[in-house]
Amino acid sequence: MQSDEGHKEEPSEEVLDISAEDLEAEPLPPVPVPQQPQDGILSIETADLEDVDAAPTTPAPKPGQPLTGPVVYTPGLEVPKAKKRPPVTEAVLSAAFNVLPLALAGGLGGFLAWGILEPFENDEAVRQHLGEVLRAMAAYGGGMGACIAAAIGSG
Repeated sequence: MQSDEGHKEEPSEEVLDISAEDLEAEPLPPVPVPQQPQDGILSIETADLEDVDAAPTTPAPKPGQPLTGPVVYTPGLEVPKAKKRPPVTEAVLSAAFNVLPLALAGGLGGFLAWGILEPFENDEAVRQHLGEVLRAMAAYGGGMGACIAAAIGSG
């Protein structure tokens, strides 16, 4: 610690003794409420809201009829709730409509890529050393990771 004059002071050896009673919240002082509204400040009190008329209700339009004005909630006209499906049904539908088409598209893309690249493969090539294979895998994997990161916008 430094004092105002720039000299170092030694830390005090006193121990701060705090009990749970010292940590209890103290009551806050009352907040003064302005009696006269100031310029630009909107002040609404409970008494101002007691004499407000209820909002007029508009009958709901018939099916196929366009909305013509504000729609106000009318008691008795409830929106029908959809039936909740069991979790197994949700999982099957999710797989059928989300995962399955994407899996088929990926399989088709892989098959087309194999069909395009297969004529250029040389099955009689000399075996490569493990280091060459690992370097090629690292380069291709890093390149794919970079392309995926660029596509999803992370980075």
